[in-house]
Amino acid sequence: MAKSWLAGASKKITITGGNDSTNTDILKYMQLNAGWIQTLATPVLSLTDLAITWPSVTNRTSYTVYVNNQSYQDQVMINSFDISDFTPGTYSITVKAIGSTYYQDSSLSTPFVYTYLTAPTNLAITNDTTLSFTGSSGATHYRVIVDSETILGICNSSPVDLASFQGWGNLTAGGHTVQLQAFADNARDSQVSTGVLVRTGGYNLTVSTWQESGEDSGQFQVLYSDNSSAWVGSGTTKHVLQVLDYRYTWDYQQSWEINDAQPSLPYTLAANASASVYSESSGGGGTCFIAGTQITLADGTTKAAEDITYDDSLLVWNFYTGTFDTAKPLWIKKEELSPCYNLVTFDNGKTIGFVGPGQEIGYHRIYNNEAKQFTHTGVADTPVGTTSFDVFGQQPKIVSQEVKWERVKYYNIITDKYYNLFTNNILTSCMLSNEYEILDNMTYNINNRYLTDKQITDYLQKIEDLRRPN
Repeated sequence: MAKSWLAGASKKITITGGNDSTNTDILKYMQLNAGWIQTLATPVLSLTDLAITWPSVTNRTSYTVYVNNQSYQDQVMINSFDISDFTPGTYSITVKAIGSTYYQDSSLSTPFVYTYLTAPTNLAITNDTTLSFTGSSGATHYRVIVDSETILGICNSSPVDLASFQGWGNLTAGGHTVQLQAFADNARDSQVSTGVLVRTGGYNLTVSTWQESGEDSGQFQVLYSDNSSAWVGSGTTKHVLQVLDYRYTWDYQQSWEINDAQPSLPYTLAANASASVYSESSGGGGTCFIAGTQITLADGTTKAAEDITYDDSLLVWNFYTGTFDTAKPLWIKKEELSPCYNLVTFDNGKTIGFVGPGQEIGYHRIYNNEAKQFTHTGVADTPVGTTSFDVFGQQPKIVSQEVKWERVKYYNIITDKYYNLFTNNILTSCMLSNEYEILDNMTYNINNRYLTDKQITDYLQKIEDLRRPN
């Protein structure tokens, strides 16, 4: 008959005889059957440098590490877990001590939340010294690092004015790389961000040119404070040490000056300065069409460009009403010669020979139905495949453009009020027809103006000396 233990009872058992092996087996049996198995202590986690550590648990055989509730590594034999190769993010880490036959596994430790901050992104410099960026989730502060070694200061958010830091004035004149590093309490610092260039020193150079639809008629080559150089057109260029050179885009009425003079180059700036460069194409207002081009009159007949007079009434497109209309010439260019022209062919069989500076500027403008503007032919703005508009209300497509090196006479016409006209049946014009945004129905959106009255007046004044007399 089996005997049972009384609650709270105890009895001393002496094992005699046998050997170590049999005695151990007897103890094991008693531990398993008498409730003597002990549960291991639960690890308590902490962060030491780039490792999760915990006090060693007595009688454990190993540890298992869990990351975000998933078993990450077992058979860990030391009381430390390396996290140096973790990528930026937030991790919940727990550890269990593993027992043996005589000891039961511990409970999972309390989770240790480890955050490795992501680096700030999208660094940009505006207004010379204003640094903007996209911050890092969880970060409370950012170190502002210059040239990979100097901590200029600490900021809390974007944007920040770099000039507000005490050390800004101590930076040498030139280009400097600015980076950011995010940090916060109880989080690993982020990696250092990608850098952005900021310049210190030098002066502002304000350049003005006569422009046709944003195209500079000339440029200056400048040396910046970081010893880089560039060709610049209209606008204000900052941190300029010297003006090195100038160049013209077009070949007519060329002039340049710096601070109302023409100093020897290179010219070293001693303060903020102004400069201007001006040139026109010998094509009068930039671009024209060759002799023999047929201009459509108000009655639907045509007349060669060289025969048009100020008394002729021409067919035009009225962008204010979206209809055909008529107008007399406001300006007719006097005859000139060109060594070449751009022959543009359309899918309706029409061809037009356009004159212009070529290269980046291109040749005379046509109405570009895709761009909803008058754009130069012979350049990327008006590629093969561009559709235009003709006297029949159709949209002929450009099928080819070819520069012909042949000496030709050329002309140009600007109509009163509307500026445009039909050449070889195709709607053409100068930059003035881009005065307003053009909508899909070929009408102006007068609430969105691209050219000012002054720009229009200046344009007409600059081509006045090319006018053919009445």
